[in-house]
Amino acid sequence: MLYPENNRPFDVSLFRDPPMEYRGIPFWAWNCRVTEDRIDRQTEYFRLMGMGGAMLHPRTGMDTEYMSEEYLRLVEHARMRLKEKGMQTWLYDEERFPSGCAGGLVTREMRFRSRVLVVSMTPPGDGICRDFTDFCERIGRGEKPRGYRVCEYAIELDKDGRLKNYARIESGGNWFAWVELMTEDGWYNGQTYVDVLDPEAIRSFLDVTHEKYYKQIGDGFGRDVPAVFTDEPHFKGKHCIPTPYAGRATLCWTEGLDEEFRARWGRAFLDVAPEFIWEKQDGLSQWRYRYHEHVAERFARAYGDQLGSWCEKHGIAYTGHFMSERTLFSQTLALGETMRQYRSQHLPGVDILCSQEEFTTVKQAESVRRQLGREGLVCEMYGVLEWDVSFLDHKLQGDWLAALGVTTRVHHLSFMSMQGEAKRDWPASIFYQSSWWDKYKPLEDYFARINSLLTRGDSMAKVAVVHPIESFWLHFGPNSQTLEKRRQMDEEFRLLAEWLVFGLIDFDYISESMLPALCPEGGCPLKVGRCAYSAIILPELTTVRSTTLERLKAFSDAGGRLIALGDAPGLVDALPSDAALEVWRRAEKVPFKRPSLMEALKAERELELREIQNGMPADELAMCMKQDGEDRNLFICHVRKPRQAVTKTYEVKLKGLWRVNRFDPEIGETSEVRGAQDGKHTRFVWKASAHDSLLLRLSPGQIAPETAAPLQEERTVMKLSRPDAFSLSEPNALLIDRFCYALDGGDWQPCEEVLRLDNILRGRAGLPARNGSQVQPWLMPDEPAVHFARLKAVFTSELVLEGALLAMEQPETACVRLNGQSADMTVRGWYVDEDIKTVALPCIVKGENILEITVPLTHKSVIEPVYLLGCFGTKVAGTRLALTEAPKALELDDICRQGLSFYTGKLDYVFDIRLEQTLEHARLRIKHFAAPVLSVSVDGQDAGLIFTHPYEAKMPRLERGRHVIQVTACLSRFNGFGTLHNADPAYMWYGPDAYRTKGDQWTDSYRLRPAGILSEVELTEITE
Repeated sequence: MLYPENNRPFDVSLFRDPPMEYRGIPFWAWNCRVTEDRIDRQTEYFRLMGMGGAMLHPRTGMDTEYMSEEYLRLVEHARMRLKEKGMQTWLYDEERFPSGCAGGLVTREMRFRSRVLVVSMTPPGDGICRDFTDFCERIGRGEKPRGYRVCEYAIELDKDGRLKNYARIESGGNWFAWVELMTEDGWYNGQTYVDVLDPEAIRSFLDVTHEKYYKQIGDGFGRDVPAVFTDEPHFKGKHCIPTPYAGRATLCWTEGLDEEFRARWGRAFLDVAPEFIWEKQDGLSQWRYRYHEHVAERFARAYGDQLGSWCEKHGIAYTGHFMSERTLFSQTLALGETMRQYRSQHLPGVDILCSQEEFTTVKQAESVRRQLGREGLVCEMYGVLEWDVSFLDHKLQGDWLAALGVTTRVHHLSFMSMQGEAKRDWPASIFYQSSWWDKYKPLEDYFARINSLLTRGDSMAKVAVVHPIESFWLHFGPNSQTLEKRRQMDEEFRLLAEWLVFGLIDFDYISESMLPALCPEGGCPLKVGRCAYSAIILPELTTVRSTTLERLKAFSDAGGRLIALGDAPGLVDALPSDAALEVWRRAEKVPFKRPSLMEALKAERELELREIQNGMPADELAMCMKQDGEDRNLFICHVRKPRQAVTKTYEVKLKGLWRVNRFDPEIGETSEVRGAQDGKHTRFVWKASAHDSLLLRLSPGQIAPETAAPLQEERTVMKLSRPDAFSLSEPNALLIDRFCYALDGGDWQPCEEVLRLDNILRGRAGLPARNGSQVQPWLMPDEPAVHFARLKAVFTSELVLEGALLAMEQPETACVRLNGQSADMTVRGWYVDEDIKTVALPCIVKGENILEITVPLTHKSVIEPVYLLGCFGTKVAGTRLALTEAPKALELDDICRQGLSFYTGKLDYVFDIRLEQTLEHARLRIKHFAAPVLSVSVDGQDAGLIFTHPYEAKMPRLERGRHVIQVTACLSRFNGFGTLHNADPAYMWYGPDAYRTKGDQWTDSYRLRPAGILSEVELTEITE
């Protein structure tokens, strides 16, 4: 069991001090040469951050051979260190992602490589064999053909571009079909992705990964090693043609698919393939429906069912997430249907990137989790948020995901190292490299306390939505003819989920493919696995399964509510039929409008929130309510950052009579809530700040009676407009990432940004380019350098500076000269990350300084930005950099304009104040700041963190007299390690490519972001 405490009666001590199983499990990026020393240090960092363990995740930069004896020994070492600290080890089943090819170890075999069926007006080019036999013979000779011809098609279209006639022929057609293997790619270590439709290929994947893990650490399976995570498996091949008349369509393919399709449906796959691509003259194609259904089921059986069965047999939970779960289009493209892929997962999982609100993604997985009675829901979160991600970002995303069912937070990403390309692997690093890492535990405690309640009990969802994915399949034709219909369906799919979530109506989706097994017969409530629904929403559907109609009819016969948001589908099992009309006639007809739907669902509502000021229903909150024996656990939270952060007062109305206890997850304390009851409902008032949440435990009984709340006033005691002192936790830095360059003894070339010049030089030296998709270092040769890169940067200084350091990577192979004088290359320490090492520089002179660096060019060498470190100030203008005198004082303003342009560590602001009277209930409010989190102390006593509205810290009792208030701004690493030359303000995918933009998305100058406290600090007092 993942949550053994949930088998026991609830004990409030579990909430106050939640154990590790309720805590997060970050992706621990093994992205360097892994050593026992690193493991020993970094497991302790996880403990100090309040994590429940770590997931061992090979990532870009790993220099330990994957699945070797050394690698597995290090896995065991990490497991034992985590276990000693009371934490769990979760396994990750791939070398990078997506899962299935084991970093190319599986797909070294050509027969296991991903492939597609191409249908095009243009004949195939070179490298395509004449047939499958020729293809196999050439592979047997050690060749690597691109694919093989299959057939041709005689396609006749009518004047509207619809399919009039077609025939599969051997030759003489006007469209050509061939199987094409995926191109070899550095991302797969020179191999390709796996054929996920081939059970043998996935069996090989299990042999290469899971079996080896079991042999090494199987004694921990189901105990301190609770789960293995699969990441983004998907199939290839679903791409529509742009228009009926031209282009290239790709269809899913695996060997044997043609015959298997015939055995199941009575016609060969290739015989009816044109109907998958073109629109028919006489309506929608059942063969197209069968194609999508067949591939979705084949994928589920070949991949997920095999992994789930293996994990079941070996006593470990199968978890992870699939590629492109979110929309009807994306899941059709990559999975066929998302929900059926979860059926074998013991812990269904999802992935939320870029802080997107993917309600559909989470509700699909949570629906399957509930219906199958699974113990938890896993979510990979916080990914792709750049270095300046804040604690508030983490809280808001974690809150709404908890409200929608997520129980295990998988933090994306904790870097083992920032060497080379690893530092650009979708930062920020949620680990020791971020200045705020040692402040993270309170946030982890917060979510662990929420989990201690929300993992208990059963779903109370009474509403279900028939999932429209199978109707979407029928419209997967030429873009010019079907794209608008697909966009409409996807928009309605998104809106319906959003309306229900923000309407505080809990709901599940019903997968038509899973319904027959989960619901053998209809009735009211409609029992689908472990769930029971009293109202079923019928979105606009094009087709419906006959098995679904049978259950819905029996449900309606027994008194169940059907709510139709559209007309009855004209197809049943994708064939024309009037059978759905009878069921739809029984349904309540509701326009596809939010107010109409909310009114129709009043009877299913357990909770209502209205703003007291204007009576409007809340429209920006999400909630989760669980039945835990006779009690209930309720969580309400904000989802978004509002444009204007304000406090609102809500009336909370609960169906039923309840005694209400508030559980404060920030501090681990409980209190009784006062309110009123009217015989059927319980009401109370919640005063909520803009990012607040509310965690309650409801017990049958009388709520504590309301009492008159004392009137409170807040007065400003003083405004602190300037700190009396400041200090830095690390040396100030000057980033140098532009150099003139030369290869060996060649001529100097004009200045260029370092990542660009690196690949220019590598190309001239005959080495592969360095980017986010290169072959892993563990497969690269260890070789002596044949070529050397020479770099030269010029900066000015307004002072003479002794004792400065240079932070750089791989200094042991480099030669550094400053103004012609060689630097001592003895490593003195490190900066930000253990692999960014420091060496002492000769004296920096007043005026112009010339920094020269010579480094070897090999497969494993890196050319990266360097940092001057010391006690100085900085000045940046365009691409010109200068050192200045170190700032003696700071204003409450952007520090980039005050000599700390590239400073990214902690910044302590010290305020020395004198009070004329004692303050019993003081607050320190900081309205404007640019830092992931602020930490406050008074006279050396911790006063908490500031990162949510109203951006204040509660102060201890302050006696009359002198006090020292210290505010520590834990700055982001963006201004030192972010996408400083990316000129696109709308950019979202902050990964390797974001550092290498081109054209209008690029600028040579530095796009620094504000940092520090940006306006005055207020000391206030609350009085009654």
